[in-house]
Amino acid sequence: MSTVQPTTQVLLVEDDVILLEDYAFNLEMSGYEVIQATNGQEALKWLSESARKPDIVVSDIMMPHIDGLQLLAYLRQSPTLNTVPFIFITALNVDNPRHEAEALGVSDYIIKPFSIKKLVEAIDNAVA
Repeated sequence: MSTVQPTTQVLLVEDDVILLEDYAFNLEMSGYEVIQATNGQEALKWLSESARKPDIVVSDIMMPHIDGLQLLAYLRQSPTLNTVPFIFITALNVDNPRHEAEALGVSDYIIKPFSIKKLVEAIDNAVA
């Protein structure tokens, strides 16, 4: 009998398309399955249409339409998504968004720029 584990599925939400593609490529090279969304609205659409919930959400905070904090708040209110680990990747190195994110139960808060190694470690810790 096979003991192959399913690939960790990451919902990656980033409005900068160049960064989104770079992060996605590097995460895929690290063995993750990556679903890409350019804002919270796209992420919510994917979440509502997908039969499988992601293993983790990695999201920017400042985005058009629905920002990362609103996305996290939505997930925390959802009976089926409230336990999905959530990591912020952001250029916001100030206390207010960090405190709001922590109050909503964010798993980690990573300041840009960062190494992919740091993101991979944060994902692995959050889904463990």
